[in-house]
Amino acid sequence: MYDILTALAMISVVVGIVLVRRIPLHKRIWIGLALAAGSYCSASIGLVLIRAGFDSAPFLYARAGSFGALAIMSVVFLVPSCQDWLRAKWRRRGDWEDRPAR
Repeated sequence: MYDILTALAMISVVVGIVLVRRIPLHKRIWIGLALAAGSYCSASIGLVLIRAGFDSAPFLYARAGSFGALAIMSVVFLVPSCQDWLRAKWRRRGDWEDRPAR
């Protein structure tokens, strides 16, 4: 079962990397934040249902898979977006070229 979850996680990472540079920066940030909120909600709802007594092995796999896939996709969208945003901000300020190498 973990092989299937790992395969799904890798597929979502590959799809995210392909899509991440084709979408404008401001939309990428909002997509990444929405995916992060979705993974938080998935984990929270799963924990509430477990506490209510709906505890079974397939449910745990589904909850972990949905949380993992959404969390990985949010990181794939947010990290390159943050890099692009910081790079553009540093270039506007002129700090990018003037920094000495350490």
